[in-house]
Amino acid sequence: MLLAIGGGALWRYAQAPLSVPVSVAAVATAQAVPVPTAAAMSIPAKSIAVLPFENLSGDKDNAYFADGMQDLILTKLADIGDLKVISRTSTMQYGSHPQNLKAIAQQLGVATILEGSVQKAGSQVLINVQLIDARSDNHLWAESYQRTLDNIFGVEGEVAQKVADALDAKLSPAEVQAIAKVPTHNKAALDAFLKADYYLGDSNRTYDKQELEHAAALADQATQLDPDFGDAWDLLSLAYLKYDDYGDRSRIPQAEAAARHALALNPNDAHAHGTLGLVLGINGDTAAAIEQGQEAVRLHPGVGELAGLGNSYGGAGRFAEAVTTYQRAIRLAPKSNGALGFLDNNLADYYIAQRHYAEARDTLQGAASRDPANVSVATNLASTWQLGWGDLAAAREVLQAAPTPVASSGILSDAWYWQDLYQRDYAAALAVIVRAPAAWFANRYYPHALYQAQAYQAQGDTAKARTAFATARTQLEAWIKATPDNAVLHTHLALVLAGLGENDHAIHEAQRAVALQPVTKDALDGPQQLAALAEVNARIGNSAAAIKLLNQLLAMPAGGVISVPLLKLDPAWDPIRHDPRFQALLKKYASATPSASGTLIEQGTTP
Repeated sequence: MLLAIGGGALWRYAQAPLSVPVSVAAVATAQAVPVPTAAAMSIPAKSIAVLPFENLSGDKDNAYFADGMQDLILTKLADIGDLKVISRTSTMQYGSHPQNLKAIAQQLGVATILEGSVQKAGSQVLINVQLIDARSDNHLWAESYQRTLDNIFGVEGEVAQKVADALDAKLSPAEVQAIAKVPTHNKAALDAFLKADYYLGDSNRTYDKQELEHAAALADQATQLDPDFGDAWDLLSLAYLKYDDYGDRSRIPQAEAAARHALALNPNDAHAHGTLGLVLGINGDTAAAIEQGQEAVRLHPGVGELAGLGNSYGGAGRFAEAVTTYQRAIRLAPKSNGALGFLDNNLADYYIAQRHYAEARDTLQGAASRDPANVSVATNLASTWQLGWGDLAAAREVLQAAPTPVASSGILSDAWYWQDLYQRDYAAALAVIVRAPAAWFANRYYPHALYQAQAYQAQGDTAKARTAFATARTQLEAWIKATPDNAVLHTHLALVLAGLGENDHAIHEAQRAVALQPVTKDALDGPQQLAALAEVNARIGNSAAAIKLLNQLLAMPAGGVISVPLLKLDPAWDPIRHDPRFQALLKKYASATPSASGTLIEQGTTP
């Protein structure tokens, strides 16, 4: 039960290094200008949010072009240090021409709003932009750009310069050069790049692997059409990196090569440094990942760069530094939904890793109050109640408050499954997993049959459990054949083999997972594999080995994987629950939390 890739805190950690590239890229345009933390403080005059551009083209398939022009302009504005620029993640929730500009500007903490529209017909392009003082609703500047695809290059720089002039922003010579720089003069390469960016963003929202494959192919096409197109190389690296979400690490060498190519073209590209840092972190080179993240922050100390560095610290097990870095990012982020919810969720993860559950709970409750519809925050908060205090009533209350229908959400279905399992309501656990979206199981490499098998096993239905385990084995072995170095797949297969009584084979698979993803190279995901090895040992009767591993996990910052309250709840540990050594372990760690170094620190466990 412990090791569902969708289960509670473990789902978050399984995803953390994988979803970060996209999330960081989405918030990377936020500027490093302090955001007021008190209502009484004034909003900086030189602050701006770029709302989604309206697609006025007759062909709705041209939505990618309007989306891309907004992003290009936003990126150029973000290069101006004298401006506070709000990330796309925070603005994408709004419409193109909303009525309540003043309220939106206050939510985002900006004085001005840039609106725009794009109309593309064949090779003709019309771009309209207007800069509005949201406090007075006055138009500060507006212009139309009638271009063709052959001379559209650099229009984003022209808009950024006009906005800077209107806001009286001071530009350094380097910033003037950066804004004026045209990334490519190849119209086919630019078109492929804009489409790739659009499809990659869509894949993040839909978790559709076909869209990811389309994005990667288009980004690769852009680099082939113009080998000097640095932004395209960076985008290609992010697309290849995203394959890791599906357990496919075969593209990681290509992701690293693409990021290094982008840096060869522009050594001062903060985004490319950040991307390379993410790649190196996944490769287990945590020291180099941190160096790249630090360089990205030095070049452009914005929200995205700080988030990337924070995750590199987290992957290296430097959780206190991860927390501090994320807190810096949160201080810069607008106090609205979008980027802030992502940041709060990840900050909570680093608190949880250290077993600082109260801090995680408070962070997530703040995020939930701002955005009650955020199911990632809700499931994270429910898991925190389970891990920190074993409080199933509080966890249930959080999950019940989520407005999303359970059957339409994989992450919410998964959270309810574990909630019901911990409450020993096996019928409810089985019922919720039957209704869960089918894509959830393949995307998380956790077969539907494995959920069923563990519930049947917990309720003592050996025959049904064995049938389900056998079905799950077939699915997992097919996945492993396609991606043999996926540690999570070997972990899940180990649980299946233990359920089928193939003890030696189960231990071998669990040990293989630990070797593929050791704690020394991945402080977030590595403990999952150790926990799997402990669970397999418990299930096959190797109590001493299981308890030794649990002692190791409880003495390290692995609070999202193992906690005393969760050990008391989870049926997975029933085979050793009455072992005096297991009970002694629970007593030993009942009121202690480890520091980053592993030293035990006594503290209370009540909220």
